[in-house]
Amino acid sequence: MSAHASPQQIHAKLSHPVIDGDGHWIEYTPVFAEKMRKVVGDKGADGFIASQRRIPDSLRLSIAERKARGMEWRATGVASRPTRVIAPPR
Repeated sequence: MSAHASPQQIHAKLSHPVIDGDGHWIEYTPVFAEKMRKVVGDKGADGFIASQRRIPDSLRLSIAERKARGMEWRATGVASRPTRVIAPPR
């Protein structure tokens, strides 16, 4: 038996809702962009959509393409924990 509390035990002690946002970051972009379009117009909504493409687009690049664009993995002071450094194209 584990000394750690189960998810059910932890949830029972909370007085606030828990939102499962793990891995679902791409799902809100289209809905949120349409709400933004009504408030700030097409330019603002299109800019928001473009900003949300940065991570998925960078993950599709090969290591050589990332290096060519100034995007690299750099080791930190913590053993074997890389820090992702993403720089805009120059």
